[in-house]
Amino acid sequence: MRNSARLRAIMSTTTLIIIIVIVLLLGGGGYGFSRRRR
Repeated sequence: MRNSARLRAIMSTTTLIIIIVIVLLLGGGGYGFSRRRR
């Protein structure tokens, strides 16, 4: 079935987006917090 292949691609793309968002939140947010504290 070709549907599984399509679902796999969507899942991989979604995972990538989620990882990027987390990295931006942790990196940007963490950096801002550490800068604000000092």
